[in-house]
Amino acid sequence: MPDEPTVPQRTIIFSGPISQNATKILRNLCCTAVAQKIQKLTIQFASEGGSVGDGFALYAFLKSLPVELTMHNTGWVGSIANVVFLAGTRRLASPHAAFLLHNLGWRVSTPTTVTSGTVHEEEMMLTSERERIKLVFKLNTQMSQLALESPDFFKEPQIYEPAAAKAAGIIHEVQDAAIPSGESVVNVDWS
Repeated sequence: MPDEPTVPQRTIIFSGPISQNATKILRNLCCTAVAQKIQKLTIQFASEGGSVGDGFALYAFLKSLPVELTMHNTGWVGSIANVVFLAGTRRLASPHAAFLLHNLGWRVSTPTTVTSGTVHEEEMMLTSERERIKLVFKLNTQMSQLALESPDFFKEPQIYEPAAAKAAGIIHEVQDAAIPSGESVVNVDWS
């Protein structure tokens, strides 16, 4: 019996925050993989989260890729990184991995004049972002509509260990991360 033809595949290791620089590097690596006719792409993924805007943009980009995309939680996926993770058509988690969902916040890093209009605008943005996150979960998991629509969904932090993540449809399987022999691997400094 002839050998099955090997499908070009690549693994990218992403461990770090969701930031403009990190997502730009990851998008460039994915574009290179597509140009090289890679058909299966695995992202070994661990991120505590970061920029909500960059997270949603990366989610949309990853969903648009013409490859079979596997996202593999190799440690901790938190905050907006959950949205990025859900872009995978196949989603895995290592046995020691976990997912953190929590409420969104508004960070002010420099002295800022705050007016009632500013506060209202920020609250509108936070509400919109929470609703968009809920929509991504609704589209990509089996979490109950009742849980997702609850006003308490983001009030308290929730941690999903692998078994709970599988039951909620966040992941499809629990398994250790592995890189097939001879596969192309890219590990980049994301800072």
